[in-house]
Amino acid sequence: MLDYAPPPDISKAITYDKQRNPPLVEVVSSMSNPLSELEKKIGSTIYLAQNDNVVSDAGYGLVGSEYNKIIDGLDVGLVHRLNDDGKYSQVIDKLKEPISIFKKFDYSLLNQGRKEKLSKAFNSYGYAIRQSISMEDSKKYFNTAIDLDPNNSAPYGNLGFIMVKEKKYAEALRLYQTAKELNNDPVFKKKVQKWINKLKTMI
Repeated sequence: MLDYAPPPDISKAITYDKQRNPPLVEVVSSMSNPLSELEKKIGSTIYLAQNDNVVSDAGYGLVGSEYNKIIDGLDVGLVHRLNDDGKYSQVIDKLKEPISIFKKFDYSLLNQGRKEKLSKAFNSYGYAIRQSISMEDSKKYFNTAIDLDPNNSAPYGNLGFIMVKEKKYAEALRLYQTAKELNNDPVFKKKVQKWINKLKTMI
């Protein structure tokens, strides 16, 4: 989605003209309303770096704060409960659009809290895909969840389950051990330990 992602630069607006070869990169810091003026001037992809609110891509017509609003508006608790209830199609319906927007996003532009929340959303989406559509397709969402938040235990366990199904027992063991180390819930640890014990007899 993002063809070019400049590093964050506070209070500067950066435009990227996709039609030029080589691309035109213009840094403007003196405009009173840089985003509005640049939209009129360039009409192409616009990035606004302001604190942790980095920005946009013309494909969706969104800019920094709007990306943040999408993440802030995600009800990750609700989709988790829907997955628990087996309502996978509802999870997919609720998350399909935000997942498509952030699938190729430069996650380094997000603050840690939003990375963690988006990680939970990708994990829930992957789980719904795995349970209702395709185990193979779900892997990329679990991997993205880990990229966003390596301390999120859930996607490791979900990938571990897939590795068991694929008879990749050593990889499954590694993933379940990681999941257990990252999660302090004793119920979760006990459940995962059963998988670990079983896998050790299969390798």
